[in-house]
Amino acid sequence: QALGSTDAIIEHLKARLAETPKDAKAWFLLGRVYVSEADWKHANEAYVIAHSLEVNNHEYSLHYAESVWELHHQSFDDETRALLHDILNENAHQPDALAMLAYDAYSRHLNQDAVTYWERLLALTPTPSEDADKLRQAIAKARRIEK
Repeated sequence: QALGSTDAIIEHLKARLAETPKDAKAWFLLGRVYVSEADWKHANEAYVIAHSLEVNNHEYSLHYAESVWELHHQSFDDETRALLHDILNENAHQPDALAMLAYDAYSRHLNQDAVTYWERLLALTPTPSEDADKLRQAIAKARRIEK
């Protein structure tokens, strides 16, 4: 708020990045600002750079993956799927990666894969809760379709 409008924040971050182009956090923050404006194209461009500067930063990687999802009309490419699997190989309980892969599998009619991801996510979700109920409903729906 101290910087004012979203445009002012973007210009401030761009000026900072002109001076320090390898500042992954600034690229990430620029991406977040673009997301707040639903500007997924520019968000993706910023997230690509943040991710490339800090490939092991899961937060940057997950936001990059989300931007790919948005730009590709709620689907991932093979490279982004591999990135999400790499995150799960490092942290098998990363809920965002599990959720993204579940929705991706479901949208590609890979219902058993979606169920597997959702069950792993359900195991991490407090019960009783609205989130756990939604996961159970998604699992039941995918199983019905599979039959």
